[in-house]
Amino acid sequence: MTSRPTFTSLLTSDFNGWAEKISALKDDPAPYRQAVKDLKQIISDHFDRQYNIDDLLKKMTEGMDILLSQVWKNMGLSDAMDVSLIAVGGYGRRELHPGSDIDIVILLKEQESEALAEKLSQYFTFLWDLGLDLGHSVRTLDECWQEGGKDITIATNFL
Repeated sequence: MTSRPTFTSLLTSDFNGWAEKISALKDDPAPYRQAVKDLKQIISDHFDRQYNIDDLLKKMTEGMDILLSQVWKNMGLSDAMDVSLIAVGGYGRRELHPGSDIDIVILLKEQESEALAEKLSQYFTFLWDLGLDLGHSVRTLDECWQEGGKDITIATNFL
């Protein structure tokens, strides 16, 4: 039985420099679209070389974390103390497949202001412009509890 290449070798190969490349991006969606394509290609190339699939899914998740966080920062949302970006579903479990949707919850301390609603709208629009299949909700913690109590799919999404 042959062993598959490990996550450790992936960390020190084609993925080097990707986070630094993302951190230098600003408001133009074109380089981000290319970065998403690059990320998926890196994962695909390593899949073809029979790397461990669990490791590849974790790496895909890590890459998307970096990208979403950079856009979040560029939109000025990292300065907001009363709002958090949370990965849920398969993405939150660090099992992001390259063709999967990106499930996120924007968790609010209290109901969003008009200014925050506008920034979040710009954030979502930017991510859609990148071609990401985004599943999202914007809720307070109380709303998460209420909705999760009414709908098992929402509750399990938080697992």
